[in-house]
Amino acid sequence: MIDNSKLTDYPKYKSSAFWEAIVQDEERQSSHIGQYSVWRARAKLIYEIELKRYLDSSKLGTEKRFIKLYRQHIKSELKEINKEPSLLWRRSFNEVAADYKSENLSEEELNKRYFERTNRWSRHWLFEITLLFLKDRLHELEFTPRNMKANAKEASDIEHEQPITLAQIALFCIYTKRPLNINNADDIAKEFGLKSGEKLMRHYRKYYTASDRTASDVNNKQKEKDFKRVIDFLREKGFDNQEAKCELREFEENRNNDMKNSDRF
Repeated sequence: MIDNSKLTDYPKYKSSAFWEAIVQDEERQSSHIGQYSVWRARAKLIYEIELKRYLDSSKLGTEKRFIKLYRQHIKSELKEINKEPSLLWRRSFNEVAADYKSENLSEEELNKRYFERTNRWSRHWLFEITLLFLKDRLHELEFTPRNMKANAKEASDIEHEQPITLAQIALFCIYTKRPLNINNADDIAKEFGLKSGEKLMRHYRKYYTASDRTASDVNNKQKEKDFKRVIDFLREKGFDNQEAKCELREFEENRNNDMKNSDRF
């Protein structure tokens, strides 16, 4: 399981050494607006080099799940930036200068105001190139000989994995405390490669209470099979399966008692 807190080990956009260097370089270049595009190209190169260096030196840099998690983190940051009115930070120097024309600001002060406005845009493209870089890194990891072999084994394991039924999915949701209702039943069924959310809800209602799950009924053989498959499935997915084990034992006791009682007649 990947620890989300490890995201903080990655380069921090405002506090990392190379980000500070880029900002300082931007300030030094502030009196040369015509060279801004040149600076931006160089800054992108610096950023990519430093990010590659970090990934190459980190054990997590070869972890596909971590790279995917980091991409999700960057996408959420980018989404927040995109909520800002774009005209505030994608404007040219002349457009920004026109806003302050009545204030008779010096060229140095105008440059400062301009870069304050465009700093958010700088962060925007940093996030964008990071996403592209991480996409390439994932592709690279997928197609190394070692990972191609691992991916083939993983695909083989999935192909031969014992299938899970709608009744077992319902039990899985109950034991993992996962909300299941008419609004998300279809999506959850599809998540497990099945289709009918309506049938899934039917099983969910049938097994909703502990007394319903542990009661002996006309199809005890199938219920026992459902219990055992879900116990294994919970373990495979990293969830605690003790509650399911306890209820299986209780169900077996109820079933055995019913069988004894029926033998008396």
